Amino acid sequence: MRFLHAFFNDMKRRVISPSFWIMVFLAAAAYIASSIEELKFMWNSSHADVLYFFDMAHNIGYFSSISLLCCTAINCTSFLNDYHSFYYRSAALRSGKRNYALSKYLSCVVTGGLTLALGLVLVFLILMLRFPFISEDSNVLDSWLHSGYFGGESLERGNYFGFAVICAFLAFLFGAVWSAVGVCVSAFITDRYVASFSPYVIWYVTKKLLKGIFRTEVIFRGNYNIGGTAGSLLFAVGYLGVVIAVLGVIFCIKACRRCADQ
Repeated sequence: MRFLHAFFNDMKRRVISPSFWIMVFLAAAAYIASSIEELKFMWNSSHADVLYFFDMAHNIGYFSSISLLCCTAINCTSFLNDYHSFYYRSAALRSGKRNYALSKYLSCVVTGGLTLALGLVLVFLILMLRFPFISEDSNVLDSWLHSGYFGGESLERGNYFGFAVICAFLAFLFGAVWSAVGVCVSAFITDRYVASFSPYVIWYVTKKLLKGIFRTEVIFRGNYNIGGTAGSLLFAVGYLGVVIAVLGVIFCIKACRRCADQ
């Protein structure tokens, strides 16, 4: 019960924070900015639809790199802010060091995922004010249907809502796992600026070392297919879930030791 109380209090503090919503709107703005030239060019075209601009921003634009800023900016420094302000002392007294560390970690992971997921949902809603989700003369629908990517199954059945939910869920996982990286690093580094920059370095290194479906941006974009929609989602949840769990154990151990040292 003390853990749940600590977690919900931390979530409430983070969700009502202006910085959280600034990052949500920044994520949405980054999506729009990634396809702004296409928006200008295709504004009055019969081929223009939400899927086209989503495809441009997701697979050709620079949203993957900007999204790291959106999901990690406030999470990399969350524990450090508590640590330097000594807020963790009162929080740990109320709930215990382990409960505090776990609630801090999970709240950062969840809000990091929500930042990108809500940003993407906002983009869908904004674009649908002007464009259909799929136009009759769509330029990219056929490529999605024949790409082999698992999101194409929902589009083929005409389940556009299901497609949007899948994309938002993958965005949530991407934001969650990189927020986990950021907050885990912050347990080892006392400098806020170094901790904030670390996820970019780790992301760049993993891009060079990991191949195919083990790269987080490939999962983020849905550019893979393992046994259809169900199998692909299970892989994403299992793979990234294990990474988040391992980082959570590392963070909690280190954070508890740092709290005990003070």
